[in-house]
Amino acid sequence: MIEVVLFYKDDCDLCDLVLAELQKFIQDHRFEKNICLQLRDIIDHPEWYDQYSEQIPVVLVNNQVVCRYFFDESALCRVLKRQFR
Repeated sequence: MIEVVLFYKDDCDLCDLVLAELQKFIQDHRFEKNICLQLRDIIDHPEWYDQYSEQIPVVLVNNQVVCRYFFDESALCRVLKRQFR
């Protein structure tokens, strides 16, 4: 199972957009059984806030930053391709 994490905060339009695009990507590529999507609100943990407050939304795959600010499908595909080898 590949861990995909979205760091976000409430009332963030970019975060909502990236979440919707990420969920659609997972569904369109039928990755529901291969990807564990975790949502992490940076407000919940001071260390997350300190690290990501100026960069959200941030998408990580197995602790590797893949996207900041916007959803980058090609970057996510490249990282996932390596994970599925």
